[in-house]
Amino acid sequence: MKKIKLFVFSFALALVFSTIPLSSASAACESRFLTFPSWWRNLPINPSDCSIEFEKNTIDKNLSIIIANVVEIILQLVGYTCVAFIMTGGFYYMTSAGSPENAARGLKTIRNAAIGLVLSLMSVGIVNLVASGLGK
Repeated sequence: MKKIKLFVFSFALALVFSTIPLSSASAACESRFLTFPSWWRNLPINPSDCSIEFEKNTIDKNLSIIIANVVEIILQLVGYTCVAFIMTGGFYYMTSAGSPENAARGLKTIRNAAIGLVLSLMSVGIVNLVASGLGK
């Protein structure tokens, strides 16, 4: 029974840490860092060398796509900051030691950060919707 559990565990571990090769060269052009999109997402890209191909008379469209990508990066940073504030509020709440002022401070921090996180996630969705419409 131990050998079966060890085999299943090692198989699951290998499956989790195995890498899947990209089958398309253009997929290599769409890189992300953590969850942040690249600033050139949705721009016309040459798949052979991942260079950006700006078309004539589309500078306004390309600029708005870049701005939408930068705004999404900023909103995701806001989301990560909200998560950090939720953890800070939880720390305040756990270490209040029965003090109602510190417990209220922790709960208020958690509540405000949760509201900010919801707003940030909704904003990222709206920016993605607008950016996908601009990319067409």
